[in-house]
This record gives sequence, structure tokens and C-alpha cells, in this order.
Amino acid sequence: MTAVFFRELLSYFISPMGYVYLAAFYVLAGYEYTVIILSGRADMSYEFTFLYTVILLLIPILTMRLMSEDRKQKTEQLLFSAPVSLSGITAGKYLSAVTVYFMGIAVTLLHAAALSPFTEMNWELVFGNFIGIMLMGMACISMCMFISAQTENQIVAAIGGFASVMVVLSLNSIAGLVSFEPLRKILYSFSFYSRYHDLTMGIFRAEDLFFFISFSCVFFLLTVTNLEKRRGRHNILTTGTSVLFIILAVTANSIVGKLAEKYEWSVDLTEDGRYAISEDSINYLKDLKEDVSITVFVDEEDMASGSYYIVQAYHNLTEYERQSEKVELEFVDLVDHPAYASQYPTLEINAYDILVQTDDRQEVLALKDLFEYDSTGSEITASRVEQMVTNAVVSVTAEEKSKVTILTGYGELFPTDLKELLEVNGYAVTEQSLLTGEIDEEAQTAVLFAPQKDLEEDSLRKIRAWLDQDGRQGKNLFVFFDPNAAKLPGLEKYLNEWGIKTGEGYAFESNSNLYYNRFYYPVAQYMDMEYASDMTGSDLTIMALCRPVDVLFESKDNYETSILLGFSPTSGIIQSGDTEVTADKITGNVNGMVLSSHRYYGSEVTVSNVAVSGSALAFGKELLSSSTFANADYILGVFQKLGDVERLPGIVPKDLSAPVHTMTEARTNTYIWGFFIVLPALVMVTGVAVWLRRRHG
Repeated sequence: MTAVFFRELLSYFISPMGYVYLAAFYVLAGYEYTVIILSGRADMSYEFTFLYTVILLLIPILTMRLMSEDRKQKTEQLLFSAPVSLSGITAGKYLSAVTVYFMGIAVTLLHAAALSPFTEMNWELVFGNFIGIMLMGMACISMCMFISAQTENQIVAAIGGFASVMVVLSLNSIAGLVSFEPLRKILYSFSFYSRYHDLTMGIFRAEDLFFFISFSCVFFLLTVTNLEKRRGRHNILTTGTSVLFIILAVTANSIVGKLAEKYEWSVDLTEDGRYAISEDSINYLKDLKEDVSITVFVDEEDMASGSYYIVQAYHNLTEYERQSEKVELEFVDLVDHPAYASQYPTLEINAYDILVQTDDRQEVLALKDLFEYDSTGSEITASRVEQMVTNAVVSVTAEEKSKVTILTGYGELFPTDLKELLEVNGYAVTEQSLLTGEIDEEAQTAVLFAPQKDLEEDSLRKIRAWLDQDGRQGKNLFVFFDPNAAKLPGLEKYLNEWGIKTGEGYAFESNSNLYYNRFYYPVAQYMDMEYASDMTGSDLTIMALCRPVDVLFESKDNYETSILLGFSPTSGIIQSGDTEVTADKITGNVNGMVLSSHRYYGSEVTVSNVAVSGSALAFGKELLSSSTFANADYILGVFQKLGDVERLPGIVPKDLSAPVHTMTEARTNTYIWGFFIVLPALVMVTGVAVWLRRRHG
């Protein structure tokens, strides 16, 4: 076998074949590498994904002469008479092609090594991708070697290999066109794309590795069987052995797949485990007492082999069924089953939507709400799949939702993002005007968000009556101020009754380490840890354009006040129109959010609360949706603490943004020239030199 291996390997490099193959591979891989680094990204998975197509183009060229050459040159019988078994001959030829293939794909490791000083390279993911493309290439080489063994014409072998590789690499697309479900599943089970696709995504599964290895072994055996036939030793036993081996390979793949699913024979190669769900979600799922159905309105294979973001969502969803016997996951393609959505006439259901339901509650999650986007809204930066689905499970299984009403009627800025935050965390949110009717008695919490006009006395009366509930109390009012609004003397006077006062202007921070971008975006200090018990020192809450608020007393006439958020001793108050901070404005002890509680001591003690934030902007889209800051976690914690609502699992969005590099333009240009132009050119020059020497030697 060794002699055959070195003979075949040498043959690649005493002819132009090996050099043309490697130069073409280096040019194509270098092209994609150039695209990656010019975009500022450092994710090598893009290159490995691109190489999936390169294999289709190049492997048939690499293998077209592997077996057919000996038949054409009439040296096949000489090989048969050598003291080497047919399996040894086949192995030598096969390994020579695999070696040349390895020399090609090894350039990806050079690309990653060159990039690694300028980014945090995830080498586990790189090597996982490399193993994946290596095994898939070996499977394609084995199949093309078998095609080459059928003919002595290298062109026919190349065309046959190209057609065969195109078929196996396109099985996913072909299966998608098949309506007969059993046949579709069979085609998907032989798909190279879905298996390799998972590896490039960072999902390293034992069943995928076993599939590629067994595929290589099957065609290796078929090639040996073909040689046996041409050698004249082919018989029924040889054919039976081949058929039995194929049956065993298919059976073994099925068994390995089931075992891998049962015993979790897979590894998430991403650094943050983005394909798994958190322990918080798992613990909640294990305690479920009610059956929950999760229906995803898309074909399962389409989702499993979709874009990077869709695949991440798919694997998160499959975890829910795997982690709890109470959860059933189902995929329904609305194209194949258009009438299915008619079962839910009150719901608007579209493709890729997710329906989470129990016997008496339903919640629909739209695809666009499962992700966070950049400032332009064109690129996904984080996944909220686990956050949204877990919260939906909690919502449909909760005994009763806490009700929040948003008060309107005075030119308020509607808190769309605060409303969404509350809804995804299990609250039932409604809105009503203070100008028409009393405040909903069933609402436990009311929100007055950035009123632009002062409240009339009748509206203040409604708030008083709602908070008091004839002594039953048990209500919470949140007031968020906009410092750019007109003066609100009526509202401010009412808040004085609760021991809360508001100032003019807005808070600033003179210490550049304690503000975000602008001095009037100060970092808040957690003053009352009872309402910040889940916050850490690294959890920053930014109180942008915050009107100063304070307390008039600590305790008086059954009212008790406390400061929730304050600012550092280097803070102060600046008036609208001021453009710079001067030393005389630094006063310290400025506060941004306060709380007042009123207790009624009757047959039982009841309490109502008023929380006032000097900043409405702190709880708007920019800061609530940011994964950098903790504004959403903090205000949600206050709502839950005051409402005595069980805190949902603390799930944060999973960062899906592509890693970036810090290469200079000069370094980038050097890499482009080196990998895209110089390296392939050197290989071609070497090949030409060898060819000329042999021709004239």
C-alpha cells in the first residue's frame, strides 16, 4: 500500500494536475478570505461555508485519473499482479488524493493563524470546521474514486464525479421539492449540506462525523468490489458482502443518530453556548405541571438548514422538548398545510411564527421579535429566542397575569419598549385615558410616562381613588418625567403629598468614567439594594437626560420614602441650554429615582406605592434594548418587587454579532496579496517549472 501511495502522490506533482488543483483551491479560498477581512470581520466559518461549493468544482478534477489512468495506460493488470491486496491498492490511491486535498484545505488554518493576532480567535470552532470539511471531502473523494473506476476516460470520470457530487451536495434542495414525506425524509438523511452546515455553525455532532466516515467506507468497499470484478474474482459472495455492508452502514447510522440524540453526543463549539438554553430555563421547564405545546410554522428541515440565525433559533427550540416531558414541539409548514392556521381565527399567524399554548392560553411570537438588530435595523446582533420562548411558556402557564395599565390623555410619549418588556415578562398591559372614566380597578400597576401637559384635578382625583381603593390599597403608580416637558405644577404638588419633590434641569456626571458618551447620560448608583438585589457592580443603569428628584422626608403620616437611584459625589445639575460643566455646578448627592409607600393600618396592613423616575429616556428603546446596559433588568426588578410578582428566569439575549479584527489597512493589503495572489502564483510557477523540466529533460 505504501508503494502505491507514494507512486500516486508523486504522479500528482510530476504533472500539472496537483499544482493546478492547489493553485485553484488557494485562489478560491483566498478570494473568500479577502472578502472576510475587507469587511472587517474575523469569522472563519464564512470561508468554510464558501468551500462547500469549491468541493463541488475541484474534487472531481482531483480524482478523475485516480483509477481510470491505469486502465487507459494498460497498467492495471500489472497492479493486480503486484504483491498488494486490492484493498491495499485502493487505499494507496485513495490516501494519495486525500493527502493532496488536505494540502489544499490546510490553507484555511494558515488564514486563521494569520488573523488570530488581531482578534479573539475561537480555535475550537476553527478546528471543528476543519474536521468537518476534511471528512466531507474524504467522502466525496471516495465516491468520485468509485466513479473513476468505472471508466478509462478521464473526462467521463470528471463529468460523472461532478454530477455525483452535485447530487449529494444538493440533496437538501431536491428533498424540499418532494411532497412524499417518507421519501423526503430519506433524502434528508443522506444530505451532506445539513450535516456540514451544522459543523460550520459550531455544532459538532457524533452522528454527522459517523455519517461521513461510513459514506467513505461504503464507496471504498464498492471500489474494491469493482476491482475484484475486473480482476476476475468477482462472485455472488463478493456482491453479498457489499450489499450486507451497505445495509449495516445504513443501520449503524440510524442507531448512532438515535443514541446521539438520547445521550447528547454533540458539542457546542461556540464560546457562549448559543445553541443551548440556560440553566434558568431548564430549571423552570423541569418544574412544569401543565402540558405546553410549541408550534413553529415552517418545515423543520428548512429551519434546521436555514441561515445562521434561523439555525440558532431551531436548536434553541429543540432544547425545550428535550428538557421537559411536558413540552411538545411541532413544525407545521403553512405552504403544505394552509388550512392549519384557520384553527386559530383570533390569531394572526405567518410563516416562521411560533405559537406557545396550553389548553386555555395562547401566545404568538413573530420571527422579527426573536432577534435584536443594529441601529440601522438591517443586521441581526443578538438572539432573543430563549428569552421570548421561555417567557411565553411562563406566561401561558401562570395562574394569573399581573395587569398594568398605561395612563394617557396628557400628551404622553407612549412607552412602546417598556410595554414590550413587561409583556414578554408575563404582564398583561393595557392602556386607558385619564380623561374618560376611572382607572381600571383590576390593574395592579399604572404607568404615567412622560406627560407633556399638567394633569387636571379630576385626573388627580382618579389617581388618588385608585391608589387608595377605600383603604384596601395594594396599587403601584410609576411616573416617568421628561425634562423637556412643560412645567407640571398640579402633578408635582400631588407628588409632594407623597414626600417626593422634583427639580429643574437634568443631572450630569463630571467623571468621564461615570457617564456614557455624554455627561448628561450618567451612570446611576444603586441606593436601595432591596430593589437591586439581582444587580452586580458591572450592571450599569444609564439615566439619560434625568430630571433631579428627591424626597421631602423619610417618614411622615404613614408615608415612608426611599431613594432608589442616585449619582456619585462628582455629579450635579445642569440647566437646559448649558453646554459645559463648571466646578460650581458639581454638587453631588443628586438623585434620579425615588419611591414612596403609604401604609394603612386597619384590620390588616395595606400598602400602595408611588415610584418616580426623573428620566423617561432611560426606559426608552435605546437603553432598554441595549445588551450593554442593565436598564431593562433594573426597572423590571422594581416592577416585580413592588407587585410581588415572581421573577422570571433571568435570560439575556445571545450575542450573534460577527467577531471583528483590528488589522491595519496595510496589513490587510499584505494578507490579500499574500494569500490571494502570491501563494497561488508560486504554486503555479512551480508547476510550470516542473512541467517544462520534464518536457525538455
